[in-house]
Amino acid sequence: MFFIDDFLRYLQSKNYNRDSTIKAYSYLLNNFKDFCKVYNIYNVKHVSEKIVFKYLSHLKGKNNSERYFCLNVSRLRRYFHFIWEKGYIFYVFLTDYTFPKYLRKNYPVITQAEIEKILNNIKSKDSLCIKGRTILELMYSSALRPCEVCNLKISDIDYHNKQLFIEKSKNKKQRIVPVGKIALALLGQYINTTRKKYLKEKSLKNVFLSLKTGKPHNSYGIRWVIRETLKRNGFTPIKPYSLRATSATVLFLNGMGIAHINKLLGHADFTTTRIYLRVNEMNLKKVLDKHHPRIKLNIKEEKYDI
Repeated sequence: MFFIDDFLRYLQSKNYNRDSTIKAYSYLLNNFKDFCKVYNIYNVKHVSEKIVFKYLSHLKGKNNSERYFCLNVSRLRRYFHFIWEKGYIFYVFLTDYTFPKYLRKNYPVITQAEIEKILNNIKSKDSLCIKGRTILELMYSSALRPCEVCNLKISDIDYHNKQLFIEKSKNKKQRIVPVGKIALALLGQYINTTRKKYLKEKSLKNVFLSLKTGKPHNSYGIRWVIRETLKRNGFTPIKPYSLRATSATVLFLNGMGIAHINKLLGHADFTTTRIYLRVNEMNLKKVLDKHHPRIKLNIKEEKYDI
């Protein structure tokens, strides 16, 4: 026995409730179990460190990315820690494993001029593009994650205070974020007109629904709506997380402090927020020239020996 179902239930009890995450763990662990069967191992109690490292070599041999490999090593370690705590094994494998370094994939950021050009020039008036423009404006205005757009409900919109209540965010964190006037206006227009064409069950309160199923969009559906809207209006597709990173970078370049950006994005620490900020050297120089007290001093240049 490998106690995979017990471990998956444990993850769900710890708020690992995203279907994609549970499926990824399930796929990995069942794959590991099948690998062990090749060596006539049918119980996790009989797994050795040698078998574990053979499996890691097996993963590497599939030409997976370094990020994917490291993620699976981390998941395996969490699994081994769980069954160790349950008393099924006497040693936590991979505790001292040194992860290889890999480059974190950054989502490309577009400039403020480019994003505003897109938002101001979506001309198509079909239902899809109305929904797509609303999503684009909303994600750029409030730096939302795709899953937060999926889970947004009509009751989460505070038109009076120009705020959104983000209930089911990453790691079950809740927060309130400001939203721009244009995004609010588009939301109101979309809910009162276009959304009614998508609504098949009156009990559904999610803002963005699929025309085909009438159910709330998942993250892939949001990505498709954005891509199709841009395509129909002659623009290059943008990934949803690029909108989030673009929003954070534009806010930073326009003077918002990183502490406030951290709060807006809903990050637990500033290290994660820093990943979203893309400031090139020219922009950095302009900001430095404008704000640094020593650089702003108007004094006669002199030569110094260093």
